[in-house]
Amino acid sequence: MQSITPNYSVAFSMFLMQLPTFFVCVAGLIVVVASWKKSPSGSLWAALGFGVALALCFAVPLGQQILVRLMEDTEPISRAKASSALGLFWSIWRALTYGLLLIAVYAGRRPLQP
Repeated sequence: MQSITPNYSVAFSMFLMQLPTFFVCVAGLIVVVASWKKSPSGSLWAALGFGVALALCFAVPLGQQILVRLMEDTEPISRAKASSALGLFWSIWRALTYGLLLIAVYAGRRPLQP
């Protein structure tokens, strides 16, 4: 079995794939800070959503590289199962960010007066 050594160029290219999300999160956080006084409760939820998404931009590539290093001497089926489990874990966290952003849309809104 061939040994898999940590490859920093792969980790960097994996981070590059996160750049669009990274830029949107940074822009979102700038808008949130600028709009904080207008809607503090919505801004709080949006900041949480964008903050978690921003953290995932670093955690996903790092987690994948850690998995590769930890599983380098295991059977391919074990690596596939671990990779699938990690993918599900990241998917749950991404869903959480969408939930937080959805809450932000409706937080602090008042019903329309007839």
